[in-house]
Amino acid sequence: MLQTKGYTISIVHSGWEAKEEIKNNPPEVALVDLKLPDTDGIQLLRLIKELSPDTEVVILTGYADLESALKALHLGAFGYLRKPCPADRLFLSIESALRHRIEKSSDSQLLGKVLQATNLPVAAFQPQTGTIIALTPGFGQLIQKGTPLPHEKLNLKMLF
Repeated sequence: MLQTKGYTISIVHSGWEAKEEIKNNPPEVALVDLKLPDTDGIQLLRLIKELSPDTEVVILTGYADLESALKALHLGAFGYLRKPCPADRLFLSIESALRHRIEKSSDSQLLGKVLQATNLPVAAFQPQTGTIIALTPGFGQLIQKGTPLPHEKLNLKMLF
């Protein structure tokens, strides 16, 4: 489902693989299961926040309980979802995490990723002047046609 929306996805199957992936290519959003073969999702959440503090983490688990939910949120998880999770709810949570990541970032590299991701039409709004600045050529064409903007296509990590 996420790949059809244009997201870049990396799938790893253990905490060790996740650590290597995050060190080499930190994601904007990490989807983390609580039960992993060599660690638990709470430990992995700590590690992600240590290696890549700006990465948003969404916990997805079939073993949801209040204690783990509160701990995950206290440690900086953006969201906590229970399996089975409807696909639309999962997608909405990931998109919300991406939006939050972009909104809190002043990182020009993140903007560069957005611009590079499959020729997205991107613009910036300057509230002081009320000006829209087209950052890619496709944006002006969309505004003229009245076409809604597509979602950002950024780097996600699936950590199961």
